[in-house]
This record gives sequence, C-alpha cells and structure tokens, in this order.
Amino acid sequence: MLCCFLSFFGVGCVGLFGCGHPGSPAAELLSPKSQSLWEQLRQKTDAWLKKPWGRRGDGFTYTVDVGHLMVYAALIKDKPLYQLMRDFAVKNLLQNSKDDPYTKGFILWRYKKGEAPDASGTTEALRVAEGLWLGHKVWKSVEDKEFALLILKGYIRHEYVDQGVWFIRNYFNIATRSFSINTYLVDYDPDFLLEVGKETKDVTIQQAAKKSLALVKKAVAPSGLIYPLLQPEVLTLLPKSIVFFAPNDIVKILNSASVAERVAMYAPEIGQKIVDIGLKHIDDLNKFFYASSGELAMRDSAGAVTYAVLLRLACRLGEKKKAQIIEGKLAPHVEFFLKNSYDPRLYVTGEVMLAYQYLKMLKEGIFP
Repeated sequence: MLCCFLSFFGVGCVGLFGCGHPGSPAAELLSPKSQSLWEQLRQKTDAWLKKPWGRRGDGFTYTVDVGHLMVYAALIKDKPLYQLMRDFAVKNLLQNSKDDPYTKGFILWRYKKGEAPDASGTTEALRVAEGLWLGHKVWKSVEDKEFALLILKGYIRHEYVDQGVWFIRNYFNIATRSFSINTYLVDYDPDFLLEVGKETKDVTIQQAAKKSLALVKKAVAPSGLIYPLLQPEVLTLLPKSIVFFAPNDIVKILNSASVAERVAMYAPEIGQKIVDIGLKHIDDLNKFFYASSGELAMRDSAGAVTYAVLLRLACRLGEKKKAQIIEGKLAPHVEFFLKNSYDPRLYVTGEVMLAYQYLKMLKEGIFP
C-alpha cells in the first residue's frame, strides 16, 4: 500500500485487481448474482456512453455522474473509461482561465454545450478531485495530481465563517459573482481531505480537513442520522438555536449514509449507527426518517442508489455480514433498473457499480 488512503481504497495494490474489469477473475469474489448484475450495468453504461453521453432529460451533463464514473474507473484500472471522464471534466467542468483567476479550480455543477456556466459545485468538486487523485496514483500522472490539488484549493475558497461557524458555501454563482449563504453536509469529505493533506503536507488542506471532520460530527442528530443543512445566519435571530437542521425534522437516509461514508475512516461510529438504522428496516427500506427520533416519515420506498450507498458504507466500515445482507436487498432494485432504466441513468450506474467494487474490495480484505 502506498499510504493509508490507498490502503482504504485499494489503489496501487499490485496483483489484486488484474485487468480490473468486472469480468476478471477477481470479480469471482462476488456472488454469481452480484457479478452478473455488475456486468450488465457496465454493458448498459458502455452503451449509453457511445451516444451523446451524460445528458439527462434537460440536456445537461451533471458533474456528479462524471465524478463517480471517474472514481470507479480508477479503482478498477479502466484507463479508457477514466480518460473519457477525465478529459471531459478538465475540458468542460474545470474553471482554469487566466482571465478569471478567482474561479481558478472551481468545478461546474453541470454543463451543456452552448450554455454559459451558471454555478460551481462543492460536492462535485470533491468527486472530480478524488477521481483525479486516484487516477494519479494508478497511472503516475503528475498532471492529474496537480489538477486534483487545484480543484481542492478552489473548493476551499468556498469556505466562510459566519456567526463564528466555519463552513463551505454550497456554490458560487458565476453570473452574479456571489456565494450561497448555506451549506449541505454532502459538501464535505474529511477522509479524502485528511489523506491528501497528510501526503502533500499542505497546511490549507489539512486545516480544512480537520474543520470538516469537526463539522460533520456536530451535524449528527439525536437518532444517529445526520442533519442535511447548516445555516449559521439563523443565529442572528435565534442565538440559542441549533444551526444544523432538517426541514420538518425529516432527513433522507441516503444523504446521511453518503455523509457517513466520507468519515468512515476517522469517525466510523457515525456510520455504524446509520447502517444499523438501515438494517432495522432493510426488508422495506423507507427513504425518509425523522432526525430526532429515527422513526419512519413520509412513506416512500427507497431505490437502488440508497441501498448501494448503504452497502458502500458497510464495506468501508469492514462489516462483512451487514454488507452481505444489504447486497441481497440491493439486487432486486438493480434488476428493476436494468429492465426499466430511468434518469439519472449514469448517476445510478455509477453509485451501484462503485458499491459492487467496494464489496469486492471488502472480500479481498482491503477494507477497513
């Protein structure tokens, strides 16, 4: 292993991956059904990428889709897929103009040819930076490392302190030259920032990582789920109020699991509670829960992405038995998606294929 971060993600482990494609011998570590579903998802993805790829119904390519597929491609060492995602991101999503030095390193949250850029994306920046960082580790690309660090510096320029609370502002509006005044907990990735900070010894990244970790820990609700929003400005009216909140006290378990996945290395106790909440309702998982009590709210059955993120979280925590239970419950949702593919297609495939890759890595002994 090259470092703790690589150990966690399995990159650079000679001999473990083979060619990295789901059809390779290493994929036999998965159950026959999971392996089959994984391969079918990849075939679907390859077919979609042969068309004007990435576009959703509104004609935009969304950066989160590109980022997930880039990370996936790096983990399985699929250079053609990685190169396709990487080149698109660098050319169309990365803001790197000498004429606008302030936005240098910002990542657009979506892109459509002929449309003026509207806003940056912070979750999106983290996913693209992670993909480039992993790509740099796999293929020894100095340029991709530099791009990853450029994006992280741009991401950190979204930081702000309001009412004594540090946070990363959700986006920068390129047209109005103004930042949003709130933030979402999915805008943070302490594990990734901490590991990059360790390797580069970059003080700015290290400080942002530590502040991010502290912020996520504070966002845990009484139930163990995670409040999705932070808006410090409310302190001007309600000095004793909690700045972390959920509208009507309702949270998506998907969002909570997504945030917990990004602190699984340095705050695993957060993820453990969320996985257990998911398992308690795993036979018919609901999307929505009350943050304060953990009880069901707004009855709506979860789909493939929610099960996939819970599976990834369990894998990163090293919970083999729990991961196997979630794997079995994920399968019918993947089968439904394969038969009735729905938008956002590449988002769904990226999330689910990463889950199967994580499961394979768990069984290989790479996690935790």
